[in-house]
Amino acid sequence: MNPLAVVQQHIQEVLDILREDIRANCSGPWDRSSGYLPLMFRSVIRRQFDSMESMLSLASIGRGFDCAPLVRPSCEEKIWIKYLLSIDRNIADRVLLCMGKDEQMKALRAQRTYSGKKAFKRLGLFRYLKKAEKEGHRLRRELETLHRVLSWPTTERNNKGNWKLPNLYWLSRQVGEERTYDFIYHATSRFVHFSTIELLRRVWLDPNSKTVSISPSNMHEYWSHLTLYWGFRLFLGTLELVSESAIIDLRELMKHQDRFLKASREIGRVGMVPIITPMELKWPDDLPPP
Repeated sequence: MNPLAVVQQHIQEVLDILREDIRANCSGPWDRSSGYLPLMFRSVIRRQFDSMESMLSLASIGRGFDCAPLVRPSCEEKIWIKYLLSIDRNIADRVLLCMGKDEQMKALRAQRTYSGKKAFKRLGLFRYLKKAEKEGHRLRRELETLHRVLSWPTTERNNKGNWKLPNLYWLSRQVGEERTYDFIYHATSRFVHFSTIELLRRVWLDPNSKTVSISPSNMHEYWSHLTLYWGFRLFLGTLELVSESAIIDLRELMKHQDRFLKASREIGRVGMVPIITPMELKWPDDLPPP
């Protein structure tokens, strides 16, 4: 069995073990006094679980290149969860609320700018923007307080001089995930931005006939292996963080712990997947001489 097939088989086994736990933790009572942290953690685990299922499905039909955009959020989610668990829970809840309010405001303003005021009103969004703008000073004050309490970097201000949330690179350094963030950032950025080296991965040059074929099939197995391996590794890391916080209950996992560990070890034995390969470095060097 080739390495990709091993990874696919054992990831599927792990997901099958976890499925009932994931579903059970996605329903139940909630009220504001419980805070947003439990909702956020459960949502993260659900998104990553669903992403792993999507990646398995895409890999099975030859579309491994479509998996990469699903990996990047997993890295950022793991870093944020690790950070939120490192601070007081009530303050963590305030951070999440500020993040949500800030994202809402930006989305509403972007929609209004693009669609125009009339269309924006027809969409039924005008009153929400007005409310958000009216409460904007409270958000600014709360962000200023969080900056002081959490010692966020003083350089994090927008062009109006208002405080912003810390960036992912700073957060990754606070929780010891700087190397992971830098690695996954480079691994996935080329999939979501214009990238010459990523586009050239689709081009296969025959040195004898001097002809090329442009197809995702040239790198499909590599893309699938890369994204499944790192997506799964980040998912397990995030799952471990959330389960240790006692916010989710993994009864089925505990019942099948031996199977879970065996499957995880088999994936680990395949080895890490690099973000660049020798096969894509064989293009002629056409740079002009110095």
